[in-house]
Amino acid sequence: MPLATRGLIAPQNMFLEDLIARSKNLENCFVLANAKQEDNPIVYCSDGYCCLTGYQRHEVLHKAADYEHLYGEETDRKSVSKLKSAFALKQKIQHELTLYKKDGTPFIAAIQIAPVKNEDQEVIMFLITLRDISALRENQNRKSRRFSLLSTTNNYHHSHSMCLTNMDTELPDYKEETPRSPTGIILHYSTTKVIWDWVILFFTFYTAIFVPFELAFNRDYRKEIGFLIMDCIVDVIFLSDVVINFRTTYVDGTGHIVSHPPLIVRNYITGWFVIDLLAALPYEIFTLGDVLRLLRLSRFIRKFNEYVEYGATMIVLLMFTYVLVAHWLACIWYRIGFDECTTFGWLHSLAEQSGITAKVNYTSCQQISVASAYSTSLYFTMSSLTTVGFGNVSANTIGEKIFSIIIMIIGSLMSAFIFGNVTAILQELYSSTQRYHAILKDMKRFNQVYSLPKDLRRRVEDYFISSWAATKGIDTKEILKYWPKEIQAEIKMHMNRKILRDATCFSNASEGCLRQMAERFEMQHTGPGDILIHSGQSLNHLYFIACGSFEVYSADVGVTCILTKGDVFGDDFIKNKGLGRSHSMVRALTYCDLHTISRIHLLEVAGLYPEWAPVFSENLNLTCSLRDSGVR
Repeated sequence: MPLATRGLIAPQNMFLEDLIARSKNLENCFVLANAKQEDNPIVYCSDGYCCLTGYQRHEVLHKAADYEHLYGEETDRKSVSKLKSAFALKQKIQHELTLYKKDGTPFIAAIQIAPVKNEDQEVIMFLITLRDISALRENQNRKSRRFSLLSTTNNYHHSHSMCLTNMDTELPDYKEETPRSPTGIILHYSTTKVIWDWVILFFTFYTAIFVPFELAFNRDYRKEIGFLIMDCIVDVIFLSDVVINFRTTYVDGTGHIVSHPPLIVRNYITGWFVIDLLAALPYEIFTLGDVLRLLRLSRFIRKFNEYVEYGATMIVLLMFTYVLVAHWLACIWYRIGFDECTTFGWLHSLAEQSGITAKVNYTSCQQISVASAYSTSLYFTMSSLTTVGFGNVSANTIGEKIFSIIIMIIGSLMSAFIFGNVTAILQELYSSTQRYHAILKDMKRFNQVYSLPKDLRRRVEDYFISSWAATKGIDTKEILKYWPKEIQAEIKMHMNRKILRDATCFSNASEGCLRQMAERFEMQHTGPGDILIHSGQSLNHLYFIACGSFEVYSADVGVTCILTKGDVFGDDFIKNKGLGRSHSMVRALTYCDLHTISRIHLLEVAGLYPEWAPVFSENLNLTCSLRDSGVR
């Protein structure tokens, strides 16, 4: 299957994405803590946690995982000891604790701690989920509703345990792995699905051939047991295909594989569902059922688009299209001759050449065998499409002559299109695809010449494939050169609009300042496993995450921070004048997109707008500062 339709399938660490998807019933309120460091510092906190406690993410990171920053007067110290003991023993625990929000508001929290393991089954992190049950406890304390108290308590224990178990059951490991589809979901690039698609294509061709044939020759093959069974099989297969499409993954516009069932259903319903359903329903229930069966050709169109980048397959499909058009025209040609069966019609001439004479209640045309009539019709249409005919089968009646003219026009257009300009058209239409395969081929040769390690070779090829899927092969810098600086600034403002709008450090910047920043922003793409920054490397850029997730990793203590969409990391170049070095390594866990600005460019804009520079530094909420304070 073409890489463009297969999607991005390189191994990646989807732990955080899976966790967020599983935590929807818990209002997405959880933190992750490092299990290898003392006090188990928090390395990630969810948006739900920030909403519940009132803290921002950069204020929570690196604080102790026992929620010490949420303690207050009513916090039970014995319960705190139990939590700390669970961390020390790396055990699962469920407990309740009175905590305090940032504004001092107390609330009763249901806490669950669950160890997270890596591929070596070593506990490297803790997942700590949090749920506000203050309202539930308040209802339980109302003495005037004793019956309701018992019922509510039972409901609490049931629903609370169900929600926590949802997070704990089959907790994913923190490791890289190839994308897996949920149970009951079929990968669109799997061998089974590819074989199924070609089976569907085969029966599509069967329908495209026999439906026009039956309509033209008035042959009801459904009375024959063999064809009746075949039609039933075709109907069952097409109905099954509709059901299967509701459970098959697809590739979105960014190249990522979508396996979430509701999204799959929505994508199919808004796409080919109506056409597929009409084409799959048994045609006996419709007055125009035979014609509706031709909607099954939509499968042919889809397969043509998927495999068109392969030259041999494309040529076969084009030739089949040519023959299929000739077949349809042959059926129409026969029908015209049969309806105008006079002494001047081509069917009458064929009967005379075959020595067939009219009998009682039967014209000579009705006595011609189907094989003889169809082969002659197809011979005429093919010769008319490719040349101007040989004259041994000719049009005699007005209807036949008009249709012959139409065939000649169609033939000239098809010949000019398919046989004349097909090469030039394909080169123009698929020039980017050819360039993609040429670069990929050169890349593979490069890997062979320099004998790159297998893992590095995979990462190199996957980076190219994923970055091509993200940019569609467009060189943004080269394209922007075609416009003046004013238009370039407008385009760059649009491309970086989310960062300039959502990041707090830009909230008080003027329009001119934002335009200067936008002109200097760069977009960067990384694949899973790519190391963005090495430990000890100089910090030359400030990074804003648009999508994906990273881990900040130290050789001494392991994962110190997990960064995701909306986070900012790097260094405060305005506050820290000297060039700093990174205390940790930053590695991509998934496919990621970044907006970056270099230290030089940021200081350049700060020099142009000196009144804005201290405001930027004050409002810059670095989720993770990578500057090594011990290095001068």
